[in-house]
Amino acid sequence: MTVLNTPNDGSFNVLMVLFRALKELGPIEDEQLRAYCGAGLNEQPERLRHTLNRWCVLGLFQIKDEKVHLGEGLAFRGDKEASPSELAALVRRLVFKDANNEAFWDSEKSKCADLTRGLAWLMAQDIYKVRLGDTAATQSLESEQLADAEHRIVQNNVRLEALRVWGLALGFLWNAEAPVIDPTGAIGDELDLIFGESSELTAAQLQTRIATIFPVMDGGRYRLEMEKALNPATRSSASEEILSTSLSRALWRLNDDGRLALEHRSDAGDVRVLQGANGQPWMTFTHARKVRSVA
Repeated sequence: MTVLNTPNDGSFNVLMVLFRALKELGPIEDEQLRAYCGAGLNEQPERLRHTLNRWCVLGLFQIKDEKVHLGEGLAFRGDKEASPSELAALVRRLVFKDANNEAFWDSEKSKCADLTRGLAWLMAQDIYKVRLGDTAATQSLESEQLADAEHRIVQNNVRLEALRVWGLALGFLWNAEAPVIDPTGAIGDELDLIFGESSELTAAQLQTRIATIFPVMDGGRYRLEMEKALNPATRSSASEEILSTSLSRALWRLNDDGRLALEHRSDAGDVRVLQGANGQPWMTFTHARKVRSVA
């Protein structure tokens, strides 16, 4: 069972229906929950069951005293309103959890590692050369980059479409009509968590904290696993100092819209370079200040 196998394990939209109902109703018996949620899903009611089962395994929900509850140890908002942004943040925590990625390269027992691998692969790309909306081109690129067929994800059209949908929902892609690799949404939603009690970070600290919270980004543990499997001749250029085009785009946009202020101080040692098209540097910075959070 895998997250990208949407016919068996559901989609973000189905998960949203279940999540919204549980926040509104509180603990409820399994059959009652599915009956409450199933009015608009009569054509495929099994998706509710499959999705509920999958996300009980992953920890978003739990069965206790013969009722379905929200999972333990997660930071749910206190009100009864459920939003896509709240669900996306919770799902990101669970998707990147070590326990849910122990079988990282296993195609059938991966829990949600197939989604983690897919996101790590996307974030490692040169975003200016990937045509994610072109199925054949995307599949050809993956075949070229991953020699081991067991490591591939998007050769199956269902899984490729699921990766697009989950990537959009979780803030790693942008533009549903023609998906573009862009993690601005995910990183922007977590600025408070990234900065913690600090209002300012060095460039190196910022990169490290992003990699910790989003381990599919530059230097993150799942990203490093993916990079080890990639054909070196096809990898996009990046280094500790030169950020990937995906992370560069996000930081550039957050700086541009005023949520971050990226600054270059001549007396500072840590320097990071934002990379644009064809490897051209956009800007260098040594410090980042959190200016404002998402409204």
